Amino acid sequence: MKENNGERIQIPVPHDNPKDARLETDTAVSGHVIRKRRIYACIAIAVILLGVGVLHLINPVEHTIIPCLFYELTGIPCFGCGTTRCLYFLSRFDFASAFRYNAYLTVLSPLLLYWSGAELLNALAGRTLLPVFRRKWSSVIVLLIGLILFGILRWIFPALRFGVL
Repeated sequence: MKENNGERIQIPVPHDNPKDARLETDTAVSGHVIRKRRIYACIAIAVILLGVGVLHLINPVEHTIIPCLFYELTGIPCFGCGTTRCLYFLSRFDFASAFRYNAYLTVLSPLLLYWSGAELLNALAGRTLLPVFRRKWSSVIVLLIGLILFGILRWIFPALRFGVL
């Protein structure tokens, strides 16, 4: 870190191996950007804690929190059906029940938890502490394609529909 008129600027570190360079920032990051990232991280943590709190107060199996219009009209679960109930059971560490409601989210939850946790930790620290995916949009697209494929498989194989497994 260098001081520049009271602002700390992160300077990229040269690496012998180009693959190691992806863990560092490509450009200098000003103190203003770091503060902005910390604020966003704090807001994200507050929203996550609020969501977990709501899931602990309201059981989505007994009370529908977010009805699915697609399911109501067709009787076929959409790509995201069972997500709220899956998150409810994941927050209670009941992995078998979570898997019954949304197998895709249950299988990906460790990856998503690490990814979001690393992003939040890095934003709060103002530097890279944990490695994250370099190409975030490519990763998001791959996850969305997987979600669409999971939804199609749900339509083809009724055993994958929530509550059946």
